[in-house]
Amino acid sequence: MRHVVMIALFPLAGMLACSDEAANRQSESVALADRASAASQPAASQPATDDPSVGAELRPAAPRAELIPAGEPAAEFSAKDHKGQTLRLSELLEKQRVVLVFYPADFTPGCTKQLCAVRDDWSEFERRNATVLGVNPASIETHARFAEEHGFPFPVISDEESAIAAAYGCKGKDHTQRVVYVIGRDGKVLLSEAGMVPHEKIFAALGE
Repeated sequence: MRHVVMIALFPLAGMLACSDEAANRQSESVALADRASAASQPAASQPATDDPSVGAELRPAAPRAELIPAGEPAAEFSAKDHKGQTLRLSELLEKQRVVLVFYPADFTPGCTKQLCAVRDDWSEFERRNATVLGVNPASIETHARFAEEHGFPFPVISDEESAIAAAYGCKGKDHTQRVVYVIGRDGKVLLSEAGMVPHEKIFAALGE
């Protein structure tokens, strides 16, 4: 009887060993299948960023009667600043967001106050990766004196014949209207508003 028991246990041990081996093979197959499935899945989409490779979509410059509303493309332009350097909007947007400050005249109390406020908050504009352009039809020489006297850390561009102001809907009958634009790196207008726009509103449009 003792021999019968031993004969009965040997096949049982063999069956258990085979069962363990089969389970191991099944686990390995599942792991391989999981890895293959993960490799075949598309990469998770990344959030949109200010990618300069995307390029800004700008409209051709053409006179208009109204401001360009938020969400629409800004108008391309190039002009010389108070240092005589030619600036082009599309090239600036490759690196930074752009704030345009259209104003009536150099050396006047209101315009001086407005641009000096930008100077005083310059670190906040830099922190938001934005540059500012003062825009007015005065000559380069006049702009140079204005910028130097008040220590502006940003360019003031000469808008000859108010062509840029006309393309942004703020060319007045006698002078450039006071208007602020915030433009994203994709070339879309984020904010367009007339008057002395509070910097908190500009910063909100720029984001962090």
